[in-house]
Amino acid sequence: MVIKPVIQNPEKLHSHKIFYVKNERGDFIPWRVEDSRLVFKSNQNLFFVKFVQVTNRDASEAAKGLDVYLLKEEFEVEPPPDEADYIDYELISEDGEQYGFVVDVMENPAHMILEVIGDHGKILVPMVDAYIISIDDEKKQLVGKDIQELMQI
Repeated sequence: MVIKPVIQNPEKLHSHKIFYVKNERGDFIPWRVEDSRLVFKSNQNLFFVKFVQVTNRDASEAAKGLDVYLLKEEFEVEPPPDEADYIDYELISEDGEQYGFVVDVMENPAHMILEVIGDHGKILVPMVDAYIISIDDEKKQLVGKDIQELMQI
C-alpha cells in the first residue's frame, strides 16, 4: 500500500510497527507492518507499507482509499505551518534584491503558493525548495532563487 503522509517528518513512520484503520462502524483496527520504506517521488513523500493483513491483490484493492492512523500517544505531531504566517514577509534574492511582500498564501494540493506584490508587479511563488531557499522568521524574510523565471509567467 502507498500512504501519503500528512505529517512534517514522515521518516519517523519507520519506527512504527502498528497502524490503525477505521472499519465501517468507526472502530480502529490495528494493522501490523511487515515492511516499509519512504520514497520521495513527484515532489511528495510516499510511504510504502506491506501490512500483514493485506495478503493478496484483492485485499490490496479493498484497502485503497482507507485512512491510516497512529495513536496520538505514539507519535508527536508537529502542526503544519499556518499559511497566514507568511503574510507580510519580504521576499528577497540571495544577493539582497527585493521582490516585494507576501500579501496572500494560496493552498494547493502539492504546496502553498505565495502571492508577492512589489515593484515588479504580482509574482506567484511556489513554496518549494526550488524557489524558497531559506526562511528567517525573526526578520520576516524569505530568501528566494530563480524568481526571475516566475516574473516572466
